[in-house]
Amino acid sequence: MRVRSGKLSAWKSRIRRRPARRTFRGAILTFSGRLHLRKVLAAVAVLFTGAAVYIAVLFEQRQDALSRVSRYDLSWTAAQTANELSRLGQVLGAYSRGNGMATADDVSLRYDLFLSRISLFESSTFQSFSVEDPRNAAIITEMRRAADALAPLVDNLTAPGHVDQAMRIVLETTPKAASLASAANHSGAEKVYEDYRSLLHLHWVYSGLTFTLVAGGLVLLWSISRQNDLLARTRRAAEKAQAEAERASRAKTDFLAAMSHEIRTPLHGILGFTDLMLERSDIVPAIRRYAERIRISGLALLTVVNDVLDFSKIEAGAVELDLR
Repeated sequence: MRVRSGKLSAWKSRIRRRPARRTFRGAILTFSGRLHLRKVLAAVAVLFTGAAVYIAVLFEQRQDALSRVSRYDLSWTAAQTANELSRLGQVLGAYSRGNGMATADDVSLRYDLFLSRISLFESSTFQSFSVEDPRNAAIITEMRRAADALAPLVDNLTAPGHVDQAMRIVLETTPKAASLASAANHSGAEKVYEDYRSLLHLHWVYSGLTFTLVAGGLVLLWSISRQNDLLARTRRAAEKAQAEAERASRAKTDFLAAMSHEIRTPLHGILGFTDLMLERSDIVPAIRRYAERIRISGLALLTVVNDVLDFSKIEAGAVELDLR
């Protein structure tokens, strides 16, 4: 009995394992790791999406800023208009002296150049410039009127008084053109500075956004690496738990097989002595009835023990099938 009690204690100690608990812990770690990785991936995806949209907006703003570079020519256009008007006055003066230094064609050419500069006032840049200050709009209007007034005079310079009238119009308009050029130079410089600050701001924003994207990518790589490590640890824990579960299952199978053998051995003795009692003819009917009940119960118990042994063989993979 001591030997059997020792075997039973050993089997119980082998069965007393905790694979289920460790497996559950590994499942929790796996689920929490996946949940953390999903949050990180979702955050990085949102960050990259927002960054892509914002970069597109930044590029559009940069393109718009570059498209407005033409207004940097505001001061140049106004200055060239004033210069052409001054040169027109010089050619008119040379023509009026009649020394052959200038011809009517030279005057007409300078007038056409002056008109080409005046036509640039129709651009959106000059329209915005004229809206900024009513005085600029008034000067531009006066210069257009002067150009219109010069047209018939230049076409017929040989008529009496036309050269003098043209000179008077040019002399009256030249200071206004110079004032317009000065105002355009000042306005253009302010706009250039504003655009420079805007482009500088966009540059820093773009640089910061690029750095954020790089940092987000590094965080994503770190998260993936950490997740891989977590999955590797979880896999090792699951494999260990599975090995422990298999060892516990084998211990249970060995325990059931051994216990079944231990139970079947005395059970055979009981059934054997019961058969011997039933073979006697000198026992009273009551004792015979009791012995038959003992035999029936013993056979039922033997069937249960045999079934337990069969299940143990099935789990151990030692079942031999008879195909007959």
